[in-house]
Amino acid sequence: GARLVAIVDPGVRRDPGYDVYDEGIRGGHFVLNEGGSVHEGTLWPGWAVFPDFTRPATRSWWASYYDRLLDKGITGIWHDMNEPTSLTFDGDRTLPRSARHDNEGHGGDHREAHNVYGMMMNRAGFDALAAARPDQRPFLLSRSGWAGLQRHAWTWTADVEATHRGLAQQIPTFLGLGLSGVAYTGSDIGGFSGTPSPELYLRWLELGVFSPFCRTHSVLGVAPREPWCWPEETQRRIERLLSLRYRLLPLLYTEAWVTATTGAPLLRPLWFDEPMAADEIAECDDAFMLGSSILFAQVTEIAEATRTVPLPAGTWWRWNAATDERGRLDLCERFAGGTTPVVRSAPGEPVVFLRGGSIVVLDDAWRGEMRPEGGLAHDHHAVRPALHVVPADDGTASGVWFDDAGDGFGVSRVDALAFDGTALEWRSEGEWPRPLEVDVVFHARVLGAATVDGADVDPSAISVEGPTTRIRTGAFSRLEVSDPAVSARTP
Repeated sequence: GARLVAIVDPGVRRDPGYDVYDEGIRGGHFVLNEGGSVHEGTLWPGWAVFPDFTRPATRSWWASYYDRLLDKGITGIWHDMNEPTSLTFDGDRTLPRSARHDNEGHGGDHREAHNVYGMMMNRAGFDALAAARPDQRPFLLSRSGWAGLQRHAWTWTADVEATHRGLAQQIPTFLGLGLSGVAYTGSDIGGFSGTPSPELYLRWLELGVFSPFCRTHSVLGVAPREPWCWPEETQRRIERLLSLRYRLLPLLYTEAWVTATTGAPLLRPLWFDEPMAADEIAECDDAFMLGSSILFAQVTEIAEATRTVPLPAGTWWRWNAATDERGRLDLCERFAGGTTPVVRSAPGEPVVFLRGGSIVVLDDAWRGEMRPEGGLAHDHHAVRPALHVVPADDGTASGVWFDDAGDGFGVSRVDALAFDGTALEWRSEGEWPRPLEVDVVFHARVLGAATVDGADVDPSAISVEGPTTRIRTGAFSRLEVSDPAVSARTP
């Protein structure tokens, strides 16, 4: 049931008799020295040579080898060490500036090729995967690239130290990448170099759950960090955060589509929708917006149990996205924009706010301690999709939901959701069908009755939990709701 991703490095072992090396020599596919000989450096296989990905014929030749991995069941490729790296004890750990490249037929040295070398490798890999599996989206993860990388690969922030300082640097890096067009990114949860404490790992996992790319990874030789390797209480908190990640998938999938469609990054500075924001908003580099609806604030000082959050304009609701120490889950408290509230946050309890006036789609099969039967499916589709209506001060809300056939290029659907305080309109474009059942969750609203496209909703399908009402129904065009006092007067 696992999907496997293989690492592919650009360093080809200098080994006469190895077919990749021999074919590359015959085809003139390797980077040359200034005098015309093949440049030799060192990488994991020892002495190595490096394909010249700035040459179109070399990209095509390199792409021809990916079938070997796909035919053995590999589903994705991780391009590593593609700055390119050439290991050395002294000087730049890359190719010499004098090394010669094709540069799309124009010639030139490594000073011109260095910054695009990784991106051209990604282009070759993307073309290979697309040609071999045209009905699937290529998945590439790349350590290096350049502006335009997002057309071919995801990326991550590489070998970060496992310290609170390393964690604090991740959000500025994410935001800088996103504003540069490289939106699909993440970090090695817990840090790459070193062993994080349980508290640091939990704080880093909080960030990873709300990042586009979510994975844990480390250097060889440090303590293991799989979820089952921690103390029992830490394991429980990790499990809650992983469940939250799965709950967020419909939202993350929609925001990935928004990025691909508009160019707006998934992770945005707090000022993104408020360019004239106050200084505390404009200068905040340890919080971000996920899309336009969710505000995430990182706790970077591990011993801290509180966090001051500068809120942009509007209405905000503190979201207990993972069950907190008092057993609370989901929305709890309203805050006014333009304020800087101090909120509590134990490790494993991310500081998250939802923007008032939003409708966000979650998979509530993973809500709290809930788990769907069979666990996480291979496709991305929500087991129990839920439309969470988070009211603005006037009671209204709106949102968008994107869904499609899955891993490929099949039909899709774009939903526009709008609530005017009384009726929720659900309009769809596209051929991908709506789900058979959904939950509609009205936060900060206790309701007594509802109708779906003119038909009364069975009262057993309406449940109230604190100030929140949940309605279980089929897909609809118009859902009308009424407060208890109104419904009691209705004949």
